[in-house]
Amino acid sequence: MLRVLFVTSQVTYVPRNYEDLFKEFFKHIQDVEVAGLILLNNLDLNLVKSVAGLKYLGADKVQRTLCKNIFALPLKKRERIFKKRKIEVKSFKTMNDQGAIDWVHAKNIDIIINVRTRCIYKNEILQAPKLGCINIHHGILPKYRGTMCDLYALSENRGAGFTIHQMNKKIDDGVIFRAVEVSGGEHQDYIDYLQIGASIEGEELAKLMNDVAKSGRFPKGIKNSSKEKVYTKNPTRDQVKQFKKNGMIL
Repeated sequence: MLRVLFVTSQVTYVPRNYEDLFKEFFKHIQDVEVAGLILLNNLDLNLVKSVAGLKYLGADKVQRTLCKNIFALPLKKRERIFKKRKIEVKSFKTMNDQGAIDWVHAKNIDIIINVRTRCIYKNEILQAPKLGCINIHHGILPKYRGTMCDLYALSENRGAGFTIHQMNKKIDDGVIFRAVEVSGGEHQDYIDYLQIGASIEGEELAKLMNDVAKSGRFPKGIKNSSKEKVYTKNPTRDQVKQFKKNGMIL
């Protein structure tokens, strides 16, 4: 039985704090055991500043979604998805904490699945699971790198999606296992797009883990390299204004 561990942020701006991904994953897995969930604590002053910053940028719907997710934390809806299956939930500041590393070893984890965190994994945690760590990058690798790749893609009416890749010391690096297009560029409501994408991510993750459970190893995948690379970062206020002028709902 393949043993996997999920790692995600305490708070995200994905609708329902990414519940849809976990529900779809549990629905589709076979011979895969989820051994735990780790929530990385990010509810701090920087996040509060981000909430205010989103209003300043003009990303009102993104701000409302983030606020809803913060206010919903006491309900522990994500935690209940795991605990009703008798799966342990832990919290750490970073996956590089010794406590997190020790817990991975104690749980005999085969694969760590990192979803929606900004944590940069160091060598010790990368080497802690037997098979390694994988990440969901929200852009189509190997070309599109950085942050908010899907938002930029939708604003330019081109295909937007995500990539499941193996993690190493470099950001957005490692062998590519799945590159999935969620939208051909027709989605203009970014939050609605994220909600649709979360469910697809859960299903694609389950398919990949089912394959690994059968073979006992990761698939060969494809090399994560491209002569043409596009790097994006969090948009400025002027960029957000232009996105909205082009029809995007943020």
